[in-house]
Amino acid sequence: MKTLADICKFLKVQSPKENLELLDLYIDSREVAINSAFIALQGEKNHGLDYIRQAIHLGVKIIFADKPSNGNLLVNVIYVENLADKLVSLANWFYDDPSKAMKIVGVTGTNGKTSVVHYASQLCNLFYKTAILGTLGNGIVGQLQTSKNTTLNTVSLNRKLAQFRDQSVEVVLMEVSSHAIALQRIAGLEFLTLALTQVTSDHLDFHKTIAEYRATKQQLFTDYKAKYWVLNIDDFLGNNLNNYISKGVGFISYSLTKKAEIHANKIEYLASGIAANINGKPLKINLFGRFNLENLMCVFGICQSLGLSIDKIINQAQNLKPVLGRMEIVSVQPTIIIDYAHTVDALESVLKSLREHFVSTTKKLWLVFGCGGDRDKEKRPLMAKIASRYADKIIITDDNPRFESAKKIMEDIVVGIDKSKNINCIHDRMQAISFAIQQANKEDLIIITGKGHEDYQDVQGIKQPMSDFKIVRGLSE
Repeated sequence: MKTLADICKFLKVQSPKENLELLDLYIDSREVAINSAFIALQGEKNHGLDYIRQAIHLGVKIIFADKPSNGNLLVNVIYVENLADKLVSLANWFYDDPSKAMKIVGVTGTNGKTSVVHYASQLCNLFYKTAILGTLGNGIVGQLQTSKNTTLNTVSLNRKLAQFRDQSVEVVLMEVSSHAIALQRIAGLEFLTLALTQVTSDHLDFHKTIAEYRATKQQLFTDYKAKYWVLNIDDFLGNNLNNYISKGVGFISYSLTKKAEIHANKIEYLASGIAANINGKPLKINLFGRFNLENLMCVFGICQSLGLSIDKIINQAQNLKPVLGRMEIVSVQPTIIIDYAHTVDALESVLKSLREHFVSTTKKLWLVFGCGGDRDKEKRPLMAKIASRYADKIIITDDNPRFESAKKIMEDIVVGIDKSKNINCIHDRMQAISFAIQQANKEDLIIITGKGHEDYQDVQGIKQPMSDFKIVRGLSE
């Protein structure tokens, strides 16, 4: 808790006569509460001051803005020059540097962040009070609340970390997106451990080039202090980061192909999961795919940085539960799997894994997939080529077209399909899934990719309720 006078002094602005006590800061007018301050900044399209009346209606009496307010309002609107540049230091100061009170683990990579964080949480929570920040929600393990972004903005992030601190949380496992690094959402945080899954191609609508994207991921390690780095040295960036390790940083490497601190051999991909030896110790897990074995090795590295040896956790790892919408079997006869794969590399990894685990010469692999609108367009034909290479039956459908033409997205995908393939293009996602289930034989396998845990279809800015899980369960009953 800080007083208004305290905040004004920190921001070096004149304080109003009324000296209120403020419990929280918010930059989203929809989230504000009584005894909090609203920070009004310029957004992508609108300014926070456009929503000032909504904030006032919810009980806000103090507003800090990066430009003077025009209007006769019954609240204090305090102008702060270059407020956006002061946001990081303000949030850290207001909430008393909450990241210093816990062991913060940051996980980045193109794919695998969510799985690593959730597998790690299942193991860490056996020894420490653990919280999660990421795609599937934020909160203490078992009590997650929905999140709008993979990584929260700097004010929300510090507020949430302060809540964790006050709840006596010991370990926080957080996904760190490339957007969060580029936009400095994590600035000011102190990490115990930084971990890398792998970096392929994604978000080129934002980063423009793969080199820029990879450089942004690298910044997490070169620009932020941590006691430990957990790196996948089978990955180009993970291997290259070897050259940047500074004195005093504990380096925990993992690999499926090279000599590393955490390594695997005697790997078997079975219909029941994966069997392997990790550092010479046998492991059986009910998870699927080479990528999940890599994810688990990253988890072991994180646990090691937290003082938990592989000997201590390997038996517990056999009880790991799948992460929502990540290679999750939701029905049998035919076997139906839902996965979040929405990048070229992720789709290839998923389809290759299904071939290794399940599909024989007598079984057919059905793929239902699409590509998001207003996102990296270059990956559409590339994903189609991957689909052609591994799937026997392909159904192209809509996947969050947003403000783009669903017809145009589908045309971009079809360009990459092998002409020898017989495909079906069905815009309505429910109909597409229904078609696959009706046409597949009982021994076949259907994989539905792209949305995973999402429970909506984003069309023209409106998130219409829609869940692959609910569709499958409704059709399979």
